Amino acid sequence: MNSFSSVFSSLQVLLLLLNMLVVIAAFQHSVASVNYLLQPIFPLISRPVHSSALSSSSSNDSSLSGGKEQAKFTVESVLKDNYPEFHSLLSKNEGLFKTLDTDFSDGYTIFAPNSQAFVDLSEKQRKQLEDPRNLETAQKMGLYHVVTEALSITNLNTEDWTVPKTPEGLPALKFAAVKTLGGEVPIGRFKKKTGGGFWRSLVNVEKTVRDKDGKPVTEIVVGPAGTILRSVKVGNAMIHEVDSLVSPVLLWRYCDQLRMPGF
Repeated sequence: MNSFSSVFSSLQVLLLLLNMLVVIAAFQHSVASVNYLLQPIFPLISRPVHSSALSSSSSNDSSLSGGKEQAKFTVESVLKDNYPEFHSLLSKNEGLFKTLDTDFSDGYTIFAPNSQAFVDLSEKQRKQLEDPRNLETAQKMGLYHVVTEALSITNLNTEDWTVPKTPEGLPALKFAAVKTLGGEVPIGRFKKKTGGGFWRSLVNVEKTVRDKDGKPVTEIVVGPAGTILRSVKVGNAMIHEVDSLVSPVLLWRYCDQLRMPGF
């Protein structure tokens, strides 16, 4: 009898330990789920120095937190940490960041191509951007990414119902183009597309992405093909991450020449 009681007690202890392990595993899963759900709140590339300082905004943009934390972040530091290749391009315009802060204190907008946008350039194009002979062309390209007023994603998505819809059947945008420091850049909105699976890809058929209510998901495209991926507000400036350079493709023709006419 004593032997049976001993075995029974051992089983009880074993079951208790198993229950504790189940509870711990469930807790860890819950924490992981919460972290996953919180990820969209932090729109910049995963950089520990910035992720803790980003907060959600009602306008679908994010902003750096205020107070003492705000002093740690500047437009230049955010670009340098998160978009190093673009920061290098924009910095070819000496003194630009200081000019933006002093002359455009009411706010300004920067379309920041991510690292993949520069990877997608040809090796020749990447070399051209660093060639001293192409300095003026590279400077001009950088200026096409700067707008001298603050435009949130909500501003860019503002619809104009006084004009016909787009060929895709979407309401036209109020901003058909924006004036940058380099020149005018077109703004468009398009339905987000996906390959739609293996068989669709074989026949090159794209499928419109839809939300849970069945409505088409749309994307804002700046310049030739710069889709806005995420946005963040830094002080009085708006930074929109794009997946391509927004400057005119025509500018590449001026590379490898000593001077660009008219600039």
